[in-house]
Amino acid sequence: MSKGVQIRYGIGMVACVLGTAIPVVAQSSSSAQQQAADDGKLSFLELLIGGGPVMIILGFCSVLALTIFFERMVALRRSVIVPKKFAEAVSTELGGEPRAACERARKCAGSESVLGKVIISGLEKYAEEQTGPDRLEKILEDHAARAVRKLRRSLLSLKVIATITPLLGLLGTVYGMITTFQTVATSAAGFGKVSQLSEGIYEALVTTASGLTIAVPVLVMHFFLLRKIDGYADDIEETCEETIENLYSQEKADQEVRGATA
Repeated sequence: MSKGVQIRYGIGMVACVLGTAIPVVAQSSSSAQQQAADDGKLSFLELLIGGGPVMIILGFCSVLALTIFFERMVALRRSVIVPKKFAEAVSTELGGEPRAACERARKCAGSESVLGKVIISGLEKYAEEQTGPDRLEKILEDHAARAVRKLRRSLLSLKVIATITPLLGLLGTVYGMITTFQTVATSAAGFGKVSQLSEGIYEALVTTASGLTIAVPVLVMHFFLLRKIDGYADDIEETCEETIENLYSQEKADQEVRGATA
């Protein structure tokens, strides 16, 4: 099954779940409101149910955000991005002719990490061109920037969730207010309209409160992971600089040895 088919299948499943759940929540919302009218107060669960179908979407967003956060925490481990052993190997073992340095880098532990791929791909391109140190610096800089941008793009989903959940909460509140005012306007009994109005308003505000409650922690998650990536970006830049320094110091030493023997 191709990636596009998998995505469409996943969207279809989510739509089916939401299509099944929203009518149930709407019915539960009406029951909760009726029970509230009888009891005179609402429990926390009844308030959530009273928020209406938008609460289903907000609940899905919260679960999705937690899933993405924990997946990114695993994917952004130091051993996966900037392993210490590989960084140390770059500082001590990489030097001399670029192709030989590239082969030594492939044999180092952590060569499949993001840092390893940046160094190896940069050395491969440099070995093909055989230009000066300025060109090598530009090559490694481009590869590192591309890798960091890819890591940052992986956090886009969290940013989207943090942005849309308050808007979804506000949308649910607007729908709830419309329903409340419509109910009050069409009510035959004049007595108790104020009570119905106030009750409907605080139930409608549940979605706004829920949206903000979800958005704030998700935004904190996003900035926490973004800070980790920025730290890795600094480590990658420092390692690239060490690679350039090692290659050219070793090359200069080899040229001095060849000049002395000549």
